[in-house]
Amino acid sequence: MQTNTQVPDPQLLKTKNKISETVKFPALFAEKKDLLMDALLAARLEMPVIFRSAKNSYTNSTYADLTDIITQAEPILLRNELLIVQTTYCESGVVYLQTRLVHSSGQSIASVVPLIPAKNDPQAFGSCLTYQKRYQICLIAGLVTGDDDGNAATYPSGAVSKPQLAELASAFKRNPDLLDPLLREFRIEKIADLPAKKHTKMMDRIKELVVIKKI
Repeated sequence: MQTNTQVPDPQLLKTKNKISETVKFPALFAEKKDLLMDALLAARLEMPVIFRSAKNSYTNSTYADLTDIITQAEPILLRNELLIVQTTYCESGVVYLQTRLVHSSGQSIASVVPLIPAKNDPQAFGSCLTYQKRYQICLIAGLVTGDDDGNAATYPSGAVSKPQLAELASAFKRNPDLLDPLLREFRIEKIADLPAKKHTKMMDRIKELVVIKKI
């Protein structure tokens, strides 16, 4: 009895192997993420701009250190049944940091970055690890950090123009649930107080949150 055995395409196998060696995690939406995304949206809508308290003496600037990020963001994430887990592993002599955002349902998303310290000593490695941990938390949870002086150094004094104000008002009319959270995020009392330079950023945030709501 003759069997019909399909011989795999060698080029296809080579391509699949190359992909499996390169990609550490499945695509963001390769698996169902609806419960996680609903929870992340809820957390993002109440998440404030992360206050910067750490001082960088070399650049005479402030930044949100790991303690700032965890103490301000973690209670909101936990309230929405979200947990950030960070671990390291070594592969081919390179240490990687894995950051995973996990929902109580078991759904999760993850990112991974190599840790490449400036020098080969424990202190440099520790600094590199801490730096990447806080940046990866901000990335995966969509956190925004702000200046410790009420954004005085970031926001210019000129407010939005009438056409910009009309565009924002129209966007919020279609998505009224986003108004209060974004006013808090941009630290303003009303749309008219938004600096003109931040108009595009706010419009982008509205579009981003609308997309998340539809997932």
